[in-house]
Amino acid sequence: MFIKLFQHIEPERIIFNISSGAANKDIEGWAAYCASKLALDRFTTVCAQEQTHKIHPISIHSVSPGVIDTAMQAEIRTASKEQFPSLDHFVGLHRNGELLSADVAAEKIIVLLNRANFRSNSLLSLRNL
Repeated sequence: MFIKLFQHIEPERIIFNISSGAANKDIEGWAAYCASKLALDRFTTVCAQEQTHKIHPISIHSVSPGVIDTAMQAEIRTASKEQFPSLDHFVGLHRNGELLSADVAAEKIIVLLNRANFRSNSLLSLRNL
């Protein structure tokens, strides 16, 4: 809808879809999540390719922020190993303080947005910022 509404205007427009490293990993118990994030990445790359033919292209990117301390992570930690075989890994990330806060993730997205070179790739990661 955004593309449809704003395709024909000149100011710079940027779409950042929020993806996940799960798009490229097989995580038992997360088939739908992994598949949906992979689909989002493919949707993003196809839309970005389509924009190369437009007079006023929209910059479209899929951003993998890393593991963020969200309600989803809290819910994961309440699962059983039968429900989620990767439970120990995610519990360890939380216990070791390795989860990124949502505020820090947002700050990193702003840093990325201000880097001119991000536009050359439609799939991006915050892990190296």
